[in-house]
Amino acid sequence: MPSDVPDQVPPLTAESATPSPGRPVVVPSAEVKAAAALDARKAFYRRFYRHWINRPYRQIVLTEHPAMERFFAERCTHLAGMIAYFGLLSIIPAGFLFISALGFAGYLEAQGWIVNQLTYIMPAGGVKPIVDTVNTLRANTNSLGVIGLVGLIWGTTNFFSCIESGLNIIYGVNNRVFLRQKGLVLILMTVALAFMTVGVIIITVAIPTLQKADRFANSILHFNITDAAISIGVTMVFAFLFFLSCYRFLPNTDVRTRDIWRGALGAAFFFELSVHILPLYLAYNRSGVAIKAFGGILISLIWFYLMSIILLAGGVYNWWRVEKRRRAHEGEPGETEWIGVA
Repeated sequence: MPSDVPDQVPPLTAESATPSPGRPVVVPSAEVKAAAALDARKAFYRRFYRHWINRPYRQIVLTEHPAMERFFAERCTHLAGMIAYFGLLSIIPAGFLFISALGFAGYLEAQGWIVNQLTYIMPAGGVKPIVDTVNTLRANTNSLGVIGLVGLIWGTTNFFSCIESGLNIIYGVNNRVFLRQKGLVLILMTVALAFMTVGVIIITVAIPTLQKADRFANSILHFNITDAAISIGVTMVFAFLFFLSCYRFLPNTDVRTRDIWRGALGAAFFFELSVHILPLYLAYNRSGVAIKAFGGILISLIWFYLMSIILLAGGVYNWWRVEKRRRAHEGEPGETEWIGVA
């Protein structure tokens, strides 16, 4: 018995999809359009919640992101305290060596400019004791002797050694042999000191030109270039080079520059941001008992601790970039959820 239903449904073509003159065109009603728009909004809100609220909450608050887990599992807040302590002990020897290098190069007049830049980087209460101590050391250079100079260099290298230990803990590798570690840190410190000296000399030579540009900007644009843009730019450049050098050379593992420059740039940005936020916090808590009792020492220690937190956070971010690529290459199960997270 023949059937009226065809065995196969003919494929839909452009001609068949085009309404014929005798076929009525169905126009969606207002209710259908409103329902479709409501469904689209609900889908958008669900995507927005998952991507911008739920996932950051899980990654940051619940520390489910591997980088956050690494940061707290390796006790980076404690490591930052160690780095801050040795940084506080080493800043006076480092300042003495830096100003001595400027004096050896014949540009000791740049010391005043350096002090002005320190007021942009560190809170004012922490700058004066450091500058006074460095000047006292410079006034007694003849009685310092070779042993004292070696002690100053040793105290400065301890700061970089602590940074190396913290980064090695993040990367999960052992420290270098003691003498090799001290030798590498000494070379890195010497190169950094040379670059900083040359940079300050270049800026000192360019100060007259900057002052002319500053006067022009004040008269035409009503914007103080020297006190604002130059100070921020110099701080950002030196901070970026400092973080990049630490991330590139201090860890006892193979690290590529293309894997760490983002972390160094982010650390420099947040460091510059902290430079402007920390004075506000100190001004708000100026009546605190601890600040009154310890003064500049406590202020400098807080500044170093904040800088150490930023440095280690950038190191964890760099570790995760390397680890993310390794997990994607090896195809580890259960890790694909985080592969796309920067």
